[in-house]
Amino acid sequence: MSSKPPYQPVLNDQTPLYKSSIVGNYVNYLKSSGKMDIDALLRCCNLNPIDINDEGYFLNQEQIDEFHRCLDERLEDPDISYKVGLHALQMKSTGTVMQYGLQFITPATMYKAMDRVYPKWARGHVSRITIIGKNRARISVTTLPGLQERPFQCENRRGIFEAIGKVHTGRPAKVT
Repeated sequence: MSSKPPYQPVLNDQTPLYKSSIVGNYVNYLKSSGKMDIDALLRCCNLNPIDINDEGYFLNQEQIDEFHRCLDERLEDPDISYKVGLHALQMKSTGTVMQYGLQFITPATMYKAMDRVYPKWARGHVSRITIIGKNRARISVTTLPGLQERPFQCENRRGIFEAIGKVHTGRPAKVT
């Protein structure tokens, strides 16, 4: 008797995979800089504040790509995704509970928790985080079959991982 392989959902650019709060981080960062008309940005990519603030709303790759196309048209900053990631843990869209909880855990605990937290933000990835030393962690994030991640997504994630170190030491963690 042969066993059935585990169920693998069919994923593509139309599959809702990315929590809307990811875009919320961009919106909050851009609002704090005052450099952009947020309403015009959201109109350009057919999103609205209700979608961005809905904890249960997920965007597909096409929506994320369209948001970034509109963002790039309005803002000449090739590092915007990294900057937003680096500041994500300090922003309103991350939540008051997160801000309070950051005071009580170590960077190693935060990195290890990413294995459980990351799938709540992005459903099309598998993350594995291993603590390999007192101040070192190995992080691997792999997209599931059928998905093609864009460089801006990787840069945003790099900023978030660096921010975990910054919260505790005042300096970003070194991510290679």
